[in-house]
Amino acid sequence: MRGIAEGRARLLARTSDDVSFVGTSYTLVRNHPDGTTITLLSTGDSLAAVLPGTPTVNVIAEGVSAGDYVAFSTSINDPEIDGGIFRLVDGRAVPVAMGNGASRLAINRQGDLVFRSHRQVLRQRVDGGDPEPIFDASMLGGRIRRVSIADDGPVAVVVQFRGARTGGVILWTPVGTSALIVQSGDSNGAGDTFNEFRTSRVWFRDDGAVVFTAK
Repeated sequence: MRGIAEGRARLLARTSDDVSFVGTSYTLVRNHPDGTTITLLSTGDSLAAVLPGTPTVNVIAEGVSAGDYVAFSTSINDPEIDGGIFRLVDGRAVPVAMGNGASRLAINRQGDLVFRSHRQVLRQRVDGGDPEPIFDASMLGGRIRRVSIADDGPVAVVVQFRGARTGGVILWTPVGTSALIVQSGDSNGAGDTFNEFRTSRVWFRDDGAVVFTAK
């Protein structure tokens, strides 16, 4: 899935009595193996079918997909609602969590969705229901930078420790255990040590192994 295509506002020309801008719009699109691209959602699309009032999509911040499942986060044009996370179900946006504090989405081929909400990682199973907290970074005095979820349920979380550029990767399992599997200062196997995880990414290989980037 190609998550987001965006055009940012840019000043084109200005005279004493006229100002022209290129408008800003965001589109969530999906690329299929046959080469076709399908538009799923765009700035200005209505969310009135699932939210009160006349809200519309504004800035689509993230989009993720796995198999047939798609989720995204967006800000919303509405005086009462700042933004939220949604699933796309049969072409319709279904709210998962409301508020701009939720981000860093990941989804697996079973449709299980995880995301960051402030210092917590929350999970919503494919059958819906309220998202449940599965990991709290405040216990490490840290901030959540990235999340990933394997098809069989484990979740990897990149954490930056508070007040420092050091960090590490936490592995959460469906039985409820969490373990710090690598952190700053650990050997990288090439005669040096891992230092910074602030801009790290993390994902699972098909065999279930956790893969990450670090400086």
